[in-house]
Amino acid sequence: MKYYKISEYLYLVIGSVILVDLVLFKDSITDNLPLLFFCILSFSMYFFRRYYRIKFNKRNKNKQ
Repeated sequence: MKYYKISEYLYLVIGSVILVDLVLFKDSITDNLPLLFFCILSFSMYFFRRYYRIKFNKRNKNKQ
């Protein structure tokens, strides 16, 4: 189960690094649409994985 949490936080770190790169080091965000896409994708994957991990944990606790 720890691997699921690690992968969640990995998506969060990747999204944060890309967001900082877009905001601080690039002239225009709209010129870097692929980076913006990957930033949004990594944050959405974080929330997706978190939602389903919590859902499966609740389901497993109810079985016991």
